Amino acid sequence: QAVENREEFGHWEGDLMQFRTQRGNLLTLCERKTRFSIAAPLA
Repeated sequence: QAVENREEFGHWEGDLMQFRTQRGNLLTLCERKTRFSIAAPLA
């Protein structure tokens, strides 16, 4: 419940996007309380 209410720092949510062209993938991470986001390409 602390995660859903964004009460504590340190809980991350991640998504991986895979493209059909197979040229690469994109990883996104978002910290739930501060909404700090990181996007990184993956080979």
